[in-house]
Amino acid sequence: MKREHHNWNDWDIFHESNNMKTDIVEKDGNFIMKVEIPGFEKDEIKAELVNDYLYIKANKKKQEQKTDTHGTMIHQERSNHCSRRYYVGEGYDEDDFKAHFENGMLTIIFPDKRTEDQEKPREIQID
Repeated sequence: MKREHHNWNDWDIFHESNNMKTDIVEKDGNFIMKVEIPGFEKDEIKAELVNDYLYIKANKKKQEQKTDTHGTMIHQERSNHCSRRYYVGEGYDEDDFKAHFENGMLTIIFPDKRTEDQEKPREIQID
């Protein structure tokens, strides 16, 4: 059986954007989340709140048709998808979140709804 070897450098964009590097800071009673999503446009990104989790998904499809020097039509289709989820806690609905996307950076601001009891450390017994 012959194995095909792929040039993984063709997929650099996929690997870079799949990381979704994220910074989250707390400021003035809000959480500010900054998520890097390079290579995507605003209409290719979706944010959803499901069962106390915030899901961020990005999906890009690119189709290209060319005719080679012999007159053969070549149809290429590429797809790039990445997603990540974040636990945000109970008590949120979609109106609590404000999102803005610009230059590959998704910024989401939402209120800190933690109670004092949730902030106290709770030690876990290790056997």
